[in-house]
Amino acid sequence: MICQYDVLLSINGIFHIIFTLTLVLPFSQAESCSHVLDPGPCRDYVVKWYYDATANSCAQFWFGGCKGNSNQFETEKSCRDTCVKA
Repeated sequence: MICQYDVLLSINGIFHIIFTLTLVLPFSQAESCSHVLDPGPCRDYVVKWYYDATANSCAQFWFGGCKGNSNQFETEKSCRDTCVKA
């Protein structure tokens, strides 16, 4: 999860952005596995794996290279180890 915060300074009642703080927080396993497939809007395609909760299995998909969500894994094994219920 990515959170961004603007740090502001008030000079004579006018706010100025001094800098933007960006925090990258890890997703929980449950959160990653609960997302539906989202290949993202970009077209720099690479093969990734996602967890299909209905089938309780992992499948390949073409990830567009940007946005999407955390339900994407580099390998089938990492997807299975993280999400598939025995």
